[in-house]
Amino acid sequence: MQSLERILRERKGGISFGNLADLHRVRVAWADVVGGSVASKTFVHSIKNGRLLVCAEGSAWLTELQFRRETILKALKRITASRVCQVQFRVASIKPSR
Repeated sequence: MQSLERILRERKGGISFGNLADLHRVRVAWADVVGGSVASKTFVHSIKNGRLLVCAEGSAWLTELQFRRETILKALKRITASRVCQVQFRVASIKPSR
């Protein structure tokens, strides 16, 4: 019998319970890591193979995040104890939180 984690990983393209737990911790801490104004213009999208994908609402915010990449990564490791080892940023539409 297959484990639930293995089934989820196969069906969801590599998502594991560890990745989901890390993603939750990062999302909860995101505003503390980057500050409220940056957090309101960004969205923590996913974690896969230790790479965190963050979407930003425009190229100006993307540039700000890229400039702060190492600081963000260090803070995430310190605050969340996640296994994130790389941060990738993309421009995308950010929908307001509900």
